[in-house]
Amino acid sequence: LFLRFEPVGEKAFRDSDFAAQFRVLKCLEETEVPVPRPLYLDADGSVLGTPGYIMEKLEGSVPADFYQTGLIGEASPERRTEMVLDVARTLARLHSVDWRDLDISIILPDAGRSCIESEITRCWDNIAWTAPHMVGDAEAAYDWLIANEPSDPELALCHGDANLTNYMFREGRVVGVLDWEFAFVGPGEFDLAYLMAATETLTIGQEAPVGFPSPKQIKAEYEASTQVSIRDWEYACKRAYFTIASNLWVGLRFIPPEAHERHKVLTDHCLDRIYEKQPLEI
Repeated sequence: LFLRFEPVGEKAFRDSDFAAQFRVLKCLEETEVPVPRPLYLDADGSVLGTPGYIMEKLEGSVPADFYQTGLIGEASPERRTEMVLDVARTLARLHSVDWRDLDISIILPDAGRSCIESEITRCWDNIAWTAPHMVGDAEAAYDWLIANEPSDPELALCHGDANLTNYMFREGRVVGVLDWEFAFVGPGEFDLAYLMAATETLTIGQEAPVGFPSPKQIKAEYEASTQVSIRDWEYACKRAYFTIASNLWVGLRFIPPEAHERHKVLTDHCLDRIYEKQPLEI
């Protein structure tokens, strides 16, 4: 078994809804999306002492980072290609699930607020709550994302934290999608752009190894799997960089001072991508 629980003490994010995570897993366990089987929820911590839930343990390996070392870094070029493209195919399967048939009202926004606005505002609220000194740097990005929200988007159930370290592999294939605390309903391309933007941002200054697919290859694999052309790609990329920057700012409290300079390089990169209106090169 595997226990996921809320740490006691200072929280990284303002809201950690374990009941919502558990509900998403329950809804997906009978689909083609590979997730751990959820078994028991202790939403208020009355049994565990802190909110959490128990899942069946999956057998597989998770990348320790993106491609510098470990699972993906040490794979053959052919296996490396297959692993990353299988993440794109897994996202396509997730986004093909009809979320309207699922009991996921717990993650839907309040009446009067769109799914996209709710997700962008969640990130903004976390910045204001945990990193208020960064509000000035983020405000223009937040305002742009709210003002330029795509009209009539195609909505899907999104993972919300689609970076390579949240995917478990066995023999080069995805056997588990992990960490659902940011799951939301929104355009599927939000997950895809986040996958690419997180990889690019967190490997700045490093050359991708042979066989690591380009953003263009990843996007093509996703579109072929969904048989749907991606819309609003520039907006999806900007939202991805905004979310990554907000997560980095929130995490600033938990890293040693000597790492702050590197942290700033990453957040500055995200802001440059947003303000210079540069989508990922595909």
